[in-house]
Amino acid sequence: MNEQDWEAVAEAIRERMQEIHIGQRELADSTGVSAATIRELMYNYKPRRRSTRTLRAISVGLEWSPDYVESVLYSRAPVESSAAGDATVAGVAVESKTISAQLNLVLRHVDEIRADVRDLKEMLTKHKRSS
Repeated sequence: MNEQDWEAVAEAIRERMQEIHIGQRELADSTGVSAATIRELMYNYKPRRRSTRTLRAISVGLEWSPDYVESVLYSRAPVESSAAGDATVAGVAVESKTISAQLNLVLRHVDEIRADVRDLKEMLTKHKRSS
């Protein structure tokens, strides 16, 4: 198994956040990764396996190529994004998934409200008939 260098990841994340002037909350909001996870990674607190999705989201949120953080983790030469375009496309994909999940949640709530309204109409109709 490849050696993991979580301290290198922490240092790279902290330096990049300073370079691009982004805070933990802003990075969390733009990536869908919790602020607690970002904090753990920034300070190498509770080093443990992280999903590829999490590492890629953070890479993209820091305007790196999607595999950047994972490359640092495994001490491989990180691939710089040929342009911000790669990171932008990946960022749009991550944001699109987040928006899609939120939209699905809203649609479920709308369906629940419709069912409640339908039930209320039925109750009113029955009440009118019995009066």
